[in-house]
Amino acid sequence: MRLRTYLLRSQAPLWAVLVLFGAAELVSTRSNLLASRQASQAQQELSGARALMKTVVDLETGVRGYVITGDPAFLQPYTEARTRFGTQMDVMQALELEISDELTPAHQAQLRAISDLLTIWYREVASVDIRGRQGDPERVIALEKSGRGKHLIDGIRAQVDQFEQAETRQLTGLTARAAEASLINEVVTFTGALLAILVSVLGSRRVARTLGENFGQLADAAGTLASSAPAEPVTGFQVTEAERLADSFNRMAADLARTYRTLSEQNRLLNLRNADVRATSELAEALQTCATVDESHHVLRSALPQLFRAVSGTLATMNASKNLMDTQVRWEQAGREPAVQTPGVVFEPSACWAIRTGRTYDPQGRTLGAPCLVPGSHGEHLCLPLLAHGEVIGTLRLQDLPEAAEDAAALRELAVTVAGQIGLGLSNLRLRETLRHQSIRDPLTGLFNRRYLDETFERELRRAERQGAPLSVMMLDVDHFKRFNDTHGHDAGDAVLITLGRLLQDQFRREDIVCRYGGEEFAVLMEGASLREGLARAERLRIAAAELPLDFQGRPLGHLTLSIGVTAYPEGGKDTAALTRQADRALYRAKHEGRNCVIAGEAQTEA
Repeated sequence: MRLRTYLLRSQAPLWAVLVLFGAAELVSTRSNLLASRQASQAQQELSGARALMKTVVDLETGVRGYVITGDPAFLQPYTEARTRFGTQMDVMQALELEISDELTPAHQAQLRAISDLLTIWYREVASVDIRGRQGDPERVIALEKSGRGKHLIDGIRAQVDQFEQAETRQLTGLTARAAEASLINEVVTFTGALLAILVSVLGSRRVARTLGENFGQLADAAGTLASSAPAEPVTGFQVTEAERLADSFNRMAADLARTYRTLSEQNRLLNLRNADVRATSELAEALQTCATVDESHHVLRSALPQLFRAVSGTLATMNASKNLMDTQVRWEQAGREPAVQTPGVVFEPSACWAIRTGRTYDPQGRTLGAPCLVPGSHGEHLCLPLLAHGEVIGTLRLQDLPEAAEDAAALRELAVTVAGQIGLGLSNLRLRETLRHQSIRDPLTGLFNRRYLDETFERELRRAERQGAPLSVMMLDVDHFKRFNDTHGHDAGDAVLITLGRLLQDQFRREDIVCRYGGEEFAVLMEGASLREGLARAERLRIAAAELPLDFQGRPLGHLTLSIGVTAYPEGGKDTAALTRQADRALYRAKHEGRNCVIAGEAQTEA
């Protein structure tokens, strides 16, 4: 059986009830409307009769007031009431014609009697009173004494009262009929609605029970499918549409099962990709926060084995001379060996095809795969150049690649991204180191420059103050350096300064700060050295410089001598300006006392 046929049959009793009670309600509604309309018209006639009676009173009052007082102002209500009376009579007669019931002839006769009596009153009483008030008062008085006017007005009042009583009785009856018709209408409506609801509920329960039995197993199967479990095929439906729905559901369940498996795999790959993106972003951030290239190598030794757990690999960087590749990071597949091994493999850049071509090198992806000459390369591998501004600064090599095409493609994409981040990070670090070196190093001697001295002097002095330790300051100058330049040339003078710079680096500790202060003048900060120790080190330096053999392009240049001034914190001063000034004064005293000597600065006294 088709579902439409079944539903139409189940609704037949409801339609029969609706038609039956609808017809009954239509009849009762028409009766109610007719009674209500007649009652409304009767109410209008009653109101018209009362208004008519008020008009008659206004006519009589106006004439009587004028007769008594002779004031024409009393005739104004009379004139208005006379005009109003004609309009009111027309309305009353029109209402009687519209209603046209069994009382209509009697009412029309009463209205004609009222009109006739009032016409007689106009002619025999009102007109005589109004005209005779000024010219013939005796006639007016005689007319009033005769009672003719009162008799006519009383007759009009009697006709109006009879008309009003008849309308009142009719209005009462019509109101009762309207109330009865309204009650019947309400009873029919309520009974019909109640019965329709009852029939609808019974029919709906029967339909629901039948369809519930048919679709119960379909709902159970859908619930099973919603819980991500495989649903069994549903069968045994009797309704044609339900059977078609079951077939569609079975096909949908099979499609959803396949789609679920596909989405689960895609979700797994997406989670892996998101993890790779987060790790790559963290790697880029870590490289940006590194202060030196060596520090970045430590970061890469920790990060690369985590990013590429499923493969082995190495990362090599090109040295400053660009003639060797030095392996900085090496790792093996997770679970095979310790993740990180000691780096140190060195090879020539020409051995790597990725460096030669400046592109990713994959032997398996080439028709004619050239053999890789890099030591340690074996099996399938992928080599990516680390590029920065079009220049190769290193390589990222991955080995033991996955066999699945999707995994290999994902690995290649990740490797390209990571190689780009590493190349950019290392390039920025090298540039920063170069700029830093240029900003704090003297290009001729390789010593720190005056700018670096200004940056570190205050820091070292505050550290000595916190620790309660001494700090010696040495200022030294090459004796007669201008005459040396004039005699041997500026190139020879530069060679002397370079030699002196190496001597200063050999004579002092790594924690001491040796700077070229300017020209042939140098400065040294000696951490933890007292004034006595500073003087002793200065004397050793003076002796070593005097014994230093000098030559330039095979020509001997003789020996050089130094004038040195030394002071120390705290006796030489409590701030950098005072210590610099004391050491500089001691240097000039050494110059004035014959050069080639060491002079201690004067101790400052407390104010």
